Amino acid sequence: MGASGDGVATHPDGPDAAYFSEPDASTFDASPADGTAVAIVDGAPNAADANGSTDSAAGDAPAPASASCDYVVDTAPVIMATYASGSMPTYTKGGTLADGTYWLTGLVVYSTAAATDWTYQETVEVFGTSWNNVDAYMGITRRATETLGVQGAAGTLMYTCDSLNDPALLQETVSFTFEVDGDTLLLADETDGYLLTYQRQ
Repeated sequence: MGASGDGVATHPDGPDAAYFSEPDASTFDASPADGTAVAIVDGAPNAADANGSTDSAAGDAPAPASASCDYVVDTAPVIMATYASGSMPTYTKGGTLADGTYWLTGLVVYSTAAATDWTYQETVEVFGTSWNNVDAYMGITRRATETLGVQGAAGTLMYTCDSLNDPALLQETVSFTFEVDGDTLLLADETDGYLLTYQRQ
């Protein structure tokens, strides 16, 4: 496994394709056996005909299609977010984002809003320019796939899949600065105002 000149480790299979906006309460069901998502209409999956299409009753509003995005297992510990005021640090060291599984172990929210207690859990799998993650915000699980771009100590994450199909999130590109120190990844999410610490497993 080599490293490309932009600081992203290459992967023999190539790219295959977090971040932290609050998910809505949409309900979806996905079939992990074949990766096919099943839209829920009136509390039950649509029935598929012989051609694999689904039909809903006349007059029903079309249900949003759900997406599996990835099958990362969230084995990371549940952490409590903390709050900070002032300017969020900017990282300048950068480094090589090695392929592998990362656990989120620290989350600092830079916000002027009143602090509220909330829990968060996230596991990320990085392979080349693909960033696959599953997270749980206050018990609500969300999966996402993003395309990772790195230049020096700056990077971007562009969403290509969101399991809750949030239109705003799917149009968002997260900008960040980062620093790699051994198996620790420090990431400053400049788009959402989050300072994140990941530990490579």
